Amino acid sequence: MKTTQNRSGSTMIELLMTVAVVAISGGAFYWILSTVIMLGARNAGVNVAHQEGRVVLNHAVMDLHNSPSVPQLIDSSLAAVSGNGPSAGVSYQIVVAGPGMVNVAAAAGQATIGATFPAMTTLAAPTSSVPAPAAGMRFILPAYQVESDIASVAGGAGTYTFTLSQNLTTAIDPTSNNYQCYYTQRRALVVVNGAFRYYTDKTNGVYQTLVQNVTSATPFSYPGGNNQYIQASITTTEPFATARGYNNLNFQATITVPYRYNLTTYP
Repeated sequence: MKTTQNRSGSTMIELLMTVAVVAISGGAFYWILSTVIMLGARNAGVNVAHQEGRVVLNHAVMDLHNSPSVPQLIDSSLAAVSGNGPSAGVSYQIVVAGPGMVNVAAAAGQATIGATFPAMTTLAAPTSSVPAPAAGMRFILPAYQVESDIASVAGGAGTYTFTLSQNLTTAIDPTSNNYQCYYTQRRALVVVNGAFRYYTDKTNGVYQTLVQNVTSATPFSYPGGNNQYIQASITTTEPFATARGYNNLNFQATITVPYRYNLTTYP
């Protein structure tokens, strides 16, 4: 007696159709996954580049607005440069203490002047006592158009004798009026080898690196030759995302910042 076995299977056409469906579905899934990963990486790169650019611009706007004197264009070694730029950086001043009062008469031709400063806090020291004046800071006496580097300081407890780097050109008599004075500190923003450096005290060479990946080597200038304004043209990028071939990841912005006032006409 013979037995018959029923064997079921797929025909070649059915097998080919199944393979085609799997291939199309897998290809579509891979394309979707690849697109999501690519867009995520690109978005992360854009966020990094734009955040770094915003950090730079915020520091430039905040500090330059508060400068009490004309900002000075500088190169990457912090040396002053002539002309209208572009340059790697900009140096400016921030008021450390003031107003103080001139308390000792000073003759024309001498380099020393005495002043008292009350205990107070400032933008430079909002939660602590005001830093004492030191060599390398700058002394400003608006009434006599005096603005000079401080060579040395004697005294303490708010009463100081300043030795300036330049002699006074006019005699100063504090008994005839209350002459206000200030001392300031030089700060700087500068691009060096793609890093944006922030010097809270330009004279000591200590800096913070605010951001990396700055591609504009000389972003600062006097727009139109007018030193009442500082123009900053900042470009930043995210190199790891850019290396993958994603386009348009750079952050580019140009701002023009007026400094709000100058206490003297010193250039």
